[in-house]
Parts: sequence; structure tokens; C-alpha cells
Amino acid sequence: MHILSTDCLANIPGNRAIEEGGLARFSAQLALYLKKSKHQYTGIIIRKADLSKPQAKSVYKRGSLEYIDLTFPKKLAVKVRKANQPIDPTAVLSKVIELIREQLRTLKPDIVLINGMFLSPWLLLIAAHKEGIPVVQLHAGILHIEVDTYAEYYTSHTENLLKRFETDSATLATKQVFLNSYSEEVFQKTVLRTSKSKRCIIPLPTPFSKASKKKPRSKNTHKNINVGLVARWDRIKNHNAVLALAEEIDAQKLPIKLHVITTILESNKLQKMKKRYRELIEVHKPTDSKGILKFFSTMDIAILPSLFDVSPTVVLEAASQGIGTIISSSVGWVNHYRKTGNAEWIGDFNKPKTIVKKIEKLAGTPLSAKLISLFEKEHDPEKIFKQYIKLFKSLI
Repeated sequence: MHILSTDCLANIPGNRAIEEGGLARFSAQLALYLKKSKHQYTGIIIRKADLSKPQAKSVYKRGSLEYIDLTFPKKLAVKVRKANQPIDPTAVLSKVIELIREQLRTLKPDIVLINGMFLSPWLLLIAAHKEGIPVVQLHAGILHIEVDTYAEYYTSHTENLLKRFETDSATLATKQVFLNSYSEEVFQKTVLRTSKSKRCIIPLPTPFSKASKKKPRSKNTHKNINVGLVARWDRIKNHNAVLALAEEIDAQKLPIKLHVITTILESNKLQKMKKRYRELIEVHKPTDSKGILKFFSTMDIAILPSLFDVSPTVVLEAASQGIGTIISSSVGWVNHYRKTGNAEWIGDFNKPKTIVKKIEKLAGTPLSAKLISLFEKEHDPEKIFKQYIKLFKSLI
């Protein structure tokens, strides 16, 4: 069986590019599992560049593993992103779509797997659909929500185009994969309702091993309560709420210290906010998976105030180090939390005083044993990829 999937430069063997995020981790794990299972894997990187016409080349091929780097003119992406009138993206990007179709005809994959949705994955979706190849669409996020969050950056025409891409992902895909019941529910309400037979839930493959239990935090300790967060510098991650929480802690002169792993973007925007953020919060440099685990091992509790987050692995990473995470009600784990006796770990980050109380009460305590057991069971990579193999075979 031959699977072709969206991928990124960081996963090409020998490439020194560093890329954070779920796409890179998932694709790397998928390629490794398919290779181990004697299947063929092709990762395709579709990206914009400063050139006059689209081009594609195989940049790595060894045994059952291959990577294709397909680049297209940046000006075409700009034309879509800054559309000031209605445009037909299939016409504007017809040469790119045709080049992808040529690659598909040459490579002859049995299944095309698309992870996430924006311009580049949409190009692969259209090409695969035109070639009659079964498409599995993995909904790692919800583009409609992302677009609404950054609405001022788009023209109304671009906003419509981006939302159309995601609607196409639901209508043209042979099968839609959601990471949990929460994201499936939100997608049905926000984007498009599709038949149940066309949808399935497969969680993220996340190796989970419990660390030795942390010693219960003494209520009489005079040390700071260390609160950890790992989140890219992005509006949807809700760093404004993190700062509001830090301001509340500072106003009450509480022995609580916020620690955040992120890269604060250097720009002229939000300069006062960024300055204050650095004053009240200890900002740590981004690190790899081992570094994140080490970071959480030094914390007493974690937070995740995202405006929307499908299945953030940081919750599992924190749990593996013996600490729980206070999440917003818009984080994909809410159903799991409620079903396993962890509702008190769900908080309203618009009310920092209530979050402070939760931190004081819950610091040093883990999530319930029932939820930890669920993490281990549901996210076992071996189990997850067996589900994908079964799904792929059912569609060929």
C-alpha cells in the first residue's frame, strides 16, 4: 500500500530545518510506522517561493520512503490572500494543480492523506479529487475559527476563499478524521454537517508514560507555585488572558510564578503588552519534546487558556510529569475532563480571579487516574496507526 501525505521540510532526512507543531510530529511518526509495516510512504511538501513557474523534484528517495518538494510562485498565493474581488482559485492556481496531478499520476499512491487545511493542502485535495484517488482529510484544527480570529487581516473575498477550502475538505474527502468528539461536534456546527458514515475519530498518536508521582505540595510551603504553559505566540493561544492572570497575581502579591515556553514575535505591534508580559512572566525559549517534559517536571501545575484548541499534546506531556492542566472550555479535552471527574480543571480565563483560586487549590495535584488511564489507552501510537492502516485499506 502506498500512502502520499502532506509533510514539511523538517522531516526530510538530513534536513536541518526545525519545525514545531503537530503536522511535523504526526507525519514523521506516520512515515516511520508505514516503513516498519512494509508499506510505501511519500511525503509531499507544497510551498510558495520566489520563482516564475511551479516546479517539483524528488529530494529524497530510499527504499519505501520518498519526499517531494513542490514549489509554486509566491505571487499566486498573494493573489489569493489579498483578493479584492471574487476569484476562482482553481483557475488562478491551475498550473500548480496540474503539476500536482502529474506527480500523482507518476507516483500512483493508493491513498492521499491531508493533514490540516489551508492553501497548500487544498491544492493537493483538488488534484487528488480530480485524479480519482481516495482522500483522507485529517482535521487537525478548524480553519473557520482561525479565519474569524484574524478577520482584520483578510479581505472579505479572501475570508470566503479560505472558508471554502475547508468546506471543500469536508465535501470532497472520502473520509474525514477528527481527533476527538469535541472537535467533531464543533466542525459540524461551524463548518458543514456531513454524514456519520463519512466521519471517524482517531486520536493523535502520543507516546505516554507516567513519571514517578510528584510529592504532594505542602499548603504551608513558602515557595512559589510554578505555573507552566507551552504555546506559540498566536492570538488563538490567548496570551492576553495569560497576561491578565499575571496582572491579577501581581496585584494580590501572591507567591505564584508564570512560566511560558514561547517566542514573542518581534514587531511594532502590541509593544506595551509584550513589555509587560516579559516583566511579569518568565519566558523560556522553545525546546524539543524532551525539553518540554523537563520543563513540566519543574512545574506545580499547567494552564491552557486557548480560544480554541483541538487536541493539544501539552496536556498529555504535563500529565506524564505528574501535573494537571487547567484548560478553557474551548480546548478539545473538555469532554474527556467532564467524563472522568475533572470538571474543576476547566476554567474561565476571562475571569482571572477564578483561575487564581483554581491554581491555589489544584497546584501539585494530578488529573484523575481514570483520565490518565484514558490517555495511555487512546493515544498509544501502535493502536492509532493500526486504525489508520485499517481505514486506508477500507478505502482502496
